[in-house]
Amino acid sequence: MMPERLRPALNRLVFALLTSAILLVFSEKLFWYVTGYSFLDLLIGYFFPAWVLLWVIDAFRVRHLAPLFLAAAVFGFLTEGVLVGTLYEGGPLNWFSVSYTSLAWHAPLSVLFGWYFLRRRLVAGDNRALWLGCAAVGLLWGLWAMAWWLPENVADPALLAQGARLGQWPAADFALHAFAFTGTLALAHWLIGRGDRSSFRPSRVEVALVGLGLLFFFVTVVLPAAPWAPLKLLPLLGVTLLALYVNKRREPPGSLLADLNGPVPPRRLLPLFAMPAVAVGVYAAAAALAPPAEVIYLITAVGGVLVTAVLGGLAYLAALVWTFAGRGVRPADGEAATPLSEQG
Repeated sequence: MMPERLRPALNRLVFALLTSAILLVFSEKLFWYVTGYSFLDLLIGYFFPAWVLLWVIDAFRVRHLAPLFLAAAVFGFLTEGVLVGTLYEGGPLNWFSVSYTSLAWHAPLSVLFGWYFLRRRLVAGDNRALWLGCAAVGLLWGLWAMAWWLPENVADPALLAQGARLGQWPAADFALHAFAFTGTLALAHWLIGRGDRSSFRPSRVEVALVGLGLLFFFVTVVLPAAPWAPLKLLPLLGVTLLALYVNKRREPPGSLLADLNGPVPPRRLLPLFAMPAVAVGVYAAAAALAPPAEVIYLITAVGGVLVTAVLGGLAYLAALVWTFAGRGVRPADGEAATPLSEQG
């Protein structure tokens, strides 16, 4: 029998692993379908920023949309700035590498949609919102997948060295991949609902172990390629956590984790499969139409990269301003904002 005192830590471990599975489906499998079915190595890597995300949400009493985006930004910065070195491409002052993909993909799609929106609507049983939201993301998925048909991406030496299957896949192969990982997503959301996930308050030992894990990635992967990386990463994390601390000072104890806690009957998971269904339809239609590279470039490189990078950066700045100001913040659960005079 497991000692009773270890059960809360095991529950947090499982919660973080399941959250990691959800986030990597959106951050990796929607983005890099050409890398195939690798999963366990990604799950271990994503565990660390996913754990920090849950801790930040609970520790800084995140309830509203603006601080939730900031917590999601922390996840994005750790993923792109600690697990890998994408954050540092273009030099210390390059804003584009800060936003894309940390703020343009990880924060809005992986955290706000894949983890928060889906969890919230699944617990509430809001089928209409689930069908519509998943269909919209499926459209994005199918359009973005065409990016890997572009000549420069088909010949990407780094991906080829990793064994990626580049170029256009048969629609049936893309469908198998899309439905398989949506099944993984659905299973993770169902399993999260099988336990009490209303809070996330780790011990000092847990904090130290996760911190050492992140430090290992940073020292072995990032610093050899970008020794100046702390000069970019630490200010980004510092200003984001400072804004979250301001949020904590205004909020009573607790967080939106309590609102997301609850069981999810298997029948509620069906709308999630609108994502791969729409994505496969778009993928197959694009394959049949065979658009020229210029059209694909306009959709993916301009719309999917440049526009989202600008919007992600603006969303981050807006979240900082609104959180520091403490007004004009729409709650993440859709209810009316609590006046500052009534907050603890």
